[in-house]
Amino acid sequence: MNAYSQRSNLDEIIDDTNLSGDELIKTLDDLVKINRWLGGTKTVISAIESVLAEHDLSRPLEIVDLGCSSGDLPRAIVRWCRKNNVLVSVTAVDLNKSVIHYASARSEDFPEIRFEVMDVFSDAFKRRQFDVAVMSLFLHHFDNSKAKELLRNSYNQCRLAVIVNDLHRSPIAYHLFKIFTFLTRASKITRHDGLVSILRGFRKKELETLTDELSAVKRSIQWKWAFRWQLTLIKKTNYLAR
Repeated sequence: MNAYSQRSNLDEIIDDTNLSGDELIKTLDDLVKINRWLGGTKTVISAIESVLAEHDLSRPLEIVDLGCSSGDLPRAIVRWCRKNNVLVSVTAVDLNKSVIHYASARSEDFPEIRFEVMDVFSDAFKRRQFDVAVMSLFLHHFDNSKAKELLRNSYNQCRLAVIVNDLHRSPIAYHLFKIFTFLTRASKITRHDGLVSILRGFRKKELETLTDELSAVKRSIQWKWAFRWQLTLIKKTNYLAR
């Protein structure tokens, strides 16, 4: 059995909720570059556009971003919505207080975004409702059991859709990421966690297994550059449908 045949259970440094300081900020800034240059932001925005093609909204779209990191994705969503005349309210959550503080400070020009320190598995959070749940490079932080639970919870919380951007586990992605982080002078945490993230990433069949029980009217699992999956679950609902 090779290192890529099944998902790794190695830990990522950034999962330490007490992590703070300059090293954390450097890592968060690295993640902004990774999402921008390697297609993560585009993957999520294009999925939101597809969801909105299925539905008309008579009020602001309510989106939750799980594991919001530096807030670059919520800001990108708001920019896209402004450009396309879509009213939006984004709730961005993370379990690390230092992450939320940094993300909030960088988002002063984005009143559409509300940042919260929150455990997404808590009963209090599970009672909340949104139109769309987004998780970008977040799902792979959990083992299969918790990932399945997170997808099920998010699906139940959302009126319209769940959108996932996450990594394709492959040796090519692993070695290309080594080169990328060397050329961009990424932090030690980014270099370590990025490689672990790839080993914790998914194959298409695994994403299918995690979502088979969810009664989506439309499930889409598409491979996107660079070595990532776009998973979209559009719910079978008449809620604000065209």
